[in-house]
Amino acid sequence: MNGRILCIYRQIAYQFDAPLDEDVNGNHQISIELVQNLIFSLFSLPPENQIFVSLNDFCVIGSFHENMKLFAAENAISINAPLLSFGNIAQPELRLLLLDETASSSDPICSDYANICTRCVFGDVSVLQPVYRSMKITSDSQSICVMCRACAQSCTTASKLLDPLEWHHMIAKNSHPSFISSVITVSGDSDVTAPESYLKLPWDLNIMGSGPSVFLCVQRDKRRALTSIDLVEISNCQIQLTSEVVLLCRNNDAFGITDLRVLYGKDAEIPKGYIRSSTSMMSDNFDVYLCYQLAPLSGFVCNNEHSDIGECLFSSRFSTTRSLLDFDVSQWLIFLSIRAARLKSDREMMQIRYKEKEPEMLSRLHAGLGRVLQYEDPSMQQAARMHIPIERLKRDAALAVSDSNSSMDEALVRQFLHWFKAEFFTWTNQPKCSSCGNEKTRYLRTEGPQSDDEIQGNASRVEIYECDVCHGLTRFPRYNNPVKLLSTRTGRCGEWANCFTLCCRAMGFDARYVLDVTDHVWTEVYSTAQYRWLHCDSCEDQLDAPLTYEVGWGKNLSYIFAFSKDQVVDVARRYTKDWESVLSRRVDVPEEWLEQVLERLNVEKQSRLSACRIATLKERHVSEQRELHEERKKPSGNVQGRVSGSAEWKRVREEDGLKSTFVDHGCVKLISRLDSIKTVSVQHVAKELCQVMTIGCKNPDCVNPYCFHLRKQNSDFASYDATDMLVRNLQSISAVSGVVSAAGISSLLCSEKSDIRSVILRHSPSLYLPMQDELVPPKCMLVDISGKENHVENIDRCPMRKPFRLYSLADSDSDSERNCSLAMVPGKKLQIALSGTQIESSQSIGLSFLLRFEQLLLGDTENASVFTISFQQGENVIALADFVIVKSSERAVAVNMRMKSEWCSAKQVLHFHEAIAVGLSFSKNGMILCQNGESVATIPAFPQCFSVLSLTLCATGKQTIILLTHLAIFTSPTFEEKLLSLSAELYRRFIPWKSLKAISVNGARAKLCQDPIASVQSSCRIARVRLWGETFFNGIEFVYERDQTETSTDPAPIYGTFFGNSIASALREIPTVEVTLMPFEFITEMSGHKGAWLDSITLRTNFKRTFMCGGSGGDFFKISSPSFMEEIRSIEFAVGDHLNDPIAFFGPVKAPEHAMARELDDLCRSLTDASKRALTLTAMQRYVENLCGNPTEPKYQRIRAGNPYFVESFGHLNSLQLKLKLRWCGFYEEESDGQVYYHWKEGKEERWMLYFRVYLLELRNRCE
Repeated sequence: MNGRILCIYRQIAYQFDAPLDEDVNGNHQISIELVQNLIFSLFSLPPENQIFVSLNDFCVIGSFHENMKLFAAENAISINAPLLSFGNIAQPELRLLLLDETASSSDPICSDYANICTRCVFGDVSVLQPVYRSMKITSDSQSICVMCRACAQSCTTASKLLDPLEWHHMIAKNSHPSFISSVITVSGDSDVTAPESYLKLPWDLNIMGSGPSVFLCVQRDKRRALTSIDLVEISNCQIQLTSEVVLLCRNNDAFGITDLRVLYGKDAEIPKGYIRSSTSMMSDNFDVYLCYQLAPLSGFVCNNEHSDIGECLFSSRFSTTRSLLDFDVSQWLIFLSIRAARLKSDREMMQIRYKEKEPEMLSRLHAGLGRVLQYEDPSMQQAARMHIPIERLKRDAALAVSDSNSSMDEALVRQFLHWFKAEFFTWTNQPKCSSCGNEKTRYLRTEGPQSDDEIQGNASRVEIYECDVCHGLTRFPRYNNPVKLLSTRTGRCGEWANCFTLCCRAMGFDARYVLDVTDHVWTEVYSTAQYRWLHCDSCEDQLDAPLTYEVGWGKNLSYIFAFSKDQVVDVARRYTKDWESVLSRRVDVPEEWLEQVLERLNVEKQSRLSACRIATLKERHVSEQRELHEERKKPSGNVQGRVSGSAEWKRVREEDGLKSTFVDHGCVKLISRLDSIKTVSVQHVAKELCQVMTIGCKNPDCVNPYCFHLRKQNSDFASYDATDMLVRNLQSISAVSGVVSAAGISSLLCSEKSDIRSVILRHSPSLYLPMQDELVPPKCMLVDISGKENHVENIDRCPMRKPFRLYSLADSDSDSERNCSLAMVPGKKLQIALSGTQIESSQSIGLSFLLRFEQLLLGDTENASVFTISFQQGENVIALADFVIVKSSERAVAVNMRMKSEWCSAKQVLHFHEAIAVGLSFSKNGMILCQNGESVATIPAFPQCFSVLSLTLCATGKQTIILLTHLAIFTSPTFEEKLLSLSAELYRRFIPWKSLKAISVNGARAKLCQDPIASVQSSCRIARVRLWGETFFNGIEFVYERDQTETSTDPAPIYGTFFGNSIASALREIPTVEVTLMPFEFITEMSGHKGAWLDSITLRTNFKRTFMCGGSGGDFFKISSPSFMEEIRSIEFAVGDHLNDPIAFFGPVKAPEHAMARELDDLCRSLTDASKRALTLTAMQRYVENLCGNPTEPKYQRIRAGNPYFVESFGHLNSLQLKLKLRWCGFYEEESDGQVYYHWKEGKEERWMLYFRVYLLELRNRCE
């Protein structure tokens, strides 16, 4: 058998296989001599010069000075052991850290290391050492810091040695997770988001390959840690990643991964302290490596602010070491010495805890065995049978058996369980008032049993509740006598399981009472048909759903015992899929002690049984242990949050399933598909193309040059009969299929909707490359779909099929278009010969394409050229557009244009990761560049025209990649006039919006809005809001319309995505609340109340109007706009039976374009004194706000010019200025009783204009 050796040398992790030896206990080992020989063959490093550390058994191998040997012997450190052990028996691996030759083995060991701060030896490196805690109390807070032993003894007067449980509890409670616990991959466009709770790393693993981008996403929690990770390969359109995860609290000796990075290129510098994988994941002959940092799982760095007198007393001696990889031999020996001290300290403190907890555990086991004996009392069983409709249950079970494959016993248990839950027993959260019958009572206190009834019913305690109405007291005894429960028929899980287990024994079932020490009880029933015990929870009406508590409820399970009259069994494994996590919480007693105690108790219980019964029990026990140790799979449909109990009660106990602690872990292989766009065969696409060319599509107005409907308009078309036409079509298809991929040929097919191809083809391009092709050797042609068949060869084999997301707003319900692009990586170029397009000197040449810049690494500096477009005659460049980085920190690019000696720079900059629509034309009238529908650069004169040209696009940067798609060339003399309109249409209809800001209750989220109409570029505003809800909030829908400033021939409303549950869906046409927003009104804030789900939401607008829908329960939450000039464009929810997890998407608001806004600007310009201007504007806002809130109140409709506030605010104005400003507010001058007043008359204008004035004034005041 072979095992894997991972050897870390000079920051690179090398892997190789080696034969293993196996000892008598099945442990895998390898001899030192063999390891040294393998290292010599790999690195040419002689054994006498090798010094390495085994990270499995922490043995140091090498030639050492005598003082080091003496130090190792005194501290029980293993050096030069003859055999090294492999860690995982299932997947043997030996991990070695080979020290650099400069790590001398003759360096003296620091003699006083035990009496100085560990930072003096290890610097900022986390090490495994005894943990001491210091409490520093300040007036406003209490801070906790940890320190090493020397600092605890020298630098502080109050410290405590922490036991392992205290240490891990402190990590979980106070520390940010240090270790990566899970790694997954996501693929798609460059802005693909990470799943919830994951962080996407910025490096694209497939940066230089065809197909979508692939990113690693990491998750951190405080319970698990990755100990290894490896990038396997990209092959067959898949990326494979292997990793191994361990529990923090059970693996003190392991090293975990604290950070991950990706390196591009074999010669890339490895960051300090990182380990790089030796195997490269090839991405189109481009090396991609994974590198990571390691640290001890339970290690820490001594806090340098622990001293009572300020700075650490040892700070002057602190080492500058920053990484484990920098340790020399003496540091490793000291590391292993203090590691041994930590492990010894942990063992001793756990032994003290065990001694305290063992009597408690033994008492619990004896109590459980005593409880179940009462279920064997014949009188109790008879009393139970009197309440059970046995014959009816048997009949129902017989019917159920006939309709399924279950056994009669199992069907009877199921029927009995349903009856007990639905008809017999009831759940009590709090009892009704015994005086007035009021349902609402509140818990007051707990007392002991007092009445005879309570004592005879064996009540363990009595809960006292007070009525909210009459204030009378009601007693709720917690009875333990199952016969008493047959009459009361109510309680919580304790009463349910107690009574139900008795009834099971009365029915003749072998039943066990199951105790979960985390506060729940239930029953197990033995199935004679399946030869195993079935989980049976009466208060949940669940049979054989053992993972309910861990997966459904989210419980942190530990000890679970099943008690019967004959035995007690530890059944915790049955109720978990994550045994390692459960084991980490079983810290009361040693597992070996518990196993021995259970065996001793069972021997005592079974000592008086017959040999036959003992044999039966033994057979069952062997079968059950085999079942318990089998891997359990998470069930798909039989687990859920807790059913019994009120929502509030379940939420307090965290058993509603909203906080599930279940996490998959272990050694996994993660495989991510690289090509998410389905590909088809050439034969299949060719067949469809032949049909399109011969018959045509369903659209008679199709603009596809290959469609029959457009081809028949050709003047030569009538001269061909059907046979000739079919032959010509087949010849044409054969020619193109020989050089173009299937994906490229698909671009020649007709589209069923108005996509980007339809828009561009409508302008009759001379050459049009959609760039949806695949790079499938030897086919490397880019198909031309203009009908001219000027296909272009991808000579430099630029990567293809890179996602370039487009949207179509023609249909608001449509998904984003599946669109790809060509990636121009550094040094690559695309050459297009234009001679075949027959461009004449009098014609203009137009170029249109979509473009996006992506960065490989931060390497291109300011003024560096990253992309050029050149028109050439031979070797002479006639015209050039040069995209140059102008702001390297912001990753911004501008365009410089040149025609002969004339230069011009664009007025706008482009930003990385943002798609743009570019238009470029030149003719005898000059050269024009436009971006997203705006002209940004112009060279007015073109000295000379040429009839033969070529076009070259080149990636000239070192670390910048250009994604290019839908490149079209036009030769129409009038196209120069249409260039702006085409660029604007492409931008408005197809360019993905600038990402809206996603904000949830917990802050910013890395999530993309899924509603295309919410895009700022859609030129739509929210016109109406439709809400559904009564007791709870059930649904929402936004209705959009084109902006007031935009002329639209289609005034029809555009409905956004509906988010609603089944209740809202059923009432889709009848919303509970429907609000029409006023002109220039938008939503700025969402608030509401929520508990386990949303109870209500309230939306607030910039006009300070609010509208609410839903109930009144839950806790308050609020999501506000990040800035004053941002609005909510869309809202998404997690939809189930209820709505939850609200996320609001915010986008920028344009400054209002209206005559009132321009008039206010003019009025403000007339006030040159800033302080007086602010005073006047504030008063104007106050008067108009009063009217908005109270439009019919006479005192707000009339302003007396002589009141002091008016004089203070407007006294500095002349008469004309005063009249103009108050008329803008809607107030007109009048005289009454010899005094001047300004009066507002209702009905003189539309109501929305009042709100609009307030908004404009508030906007202006904020600018002041």
